[in-house]
Amino acid sequence: MTLERILFYSTKSLGIAYVTTLQFSYAIGVNLFLDKYFDYENTNTNTTIFYDFIYLCIIIGCLAILSFIGRHIIKRIPSPFHLMNGFDYNKLKEVYDTSAITGFMLLTSGIINSRINHLRKVYKIND
Repeated sequence: MTLERILFYSTKSLGIAYVTTLQFSYAIGVNLFLDKYFDYENTNTNTTIFYDFIYLCIIIGCLAILSFIGRHIIKRIPSPFHLMNGFDYNKLKEVYDTSAITGFMLLTSGIINSRINHLRKVYKIND
C-alpha cells in the first residue's frame, strides 16, 4: 500500500468519525429536548399490549422522521477533511445513510427506554 493510499484512508476514517460524532450529538440534543418537554413518565398501567405496541411504534416512527431531518442538516455541515488527501466528503455513504443516526436516536431516547421498561414491568418480563 502506497503512502498516498494510507493518507487517503486515514483521512476517510477521520471523515467517518466526524460524521458519526455529528450524528450522535444531534441525537443527544434532540432527545434531551424531547425528554425535557414531553411527559413520558406518566404511563397508564391499564392499557393493552396492542395499545402499548402501537404507541411505541408511533414514537419510533417520529424518531425516524427526526433522524431523516437530522441527516439533511448534517449533510449541509462542511467537513474539515473535505478534499484533503484526495478524500471527497460528499461521496461518503455515512453522510447520506439514516441507519446510524436512527440507531443513535433510539439508543439515547429516554421516551423509548421508559416505554420498554414500562412494558417489561407490566408484563413481568425480566423480573
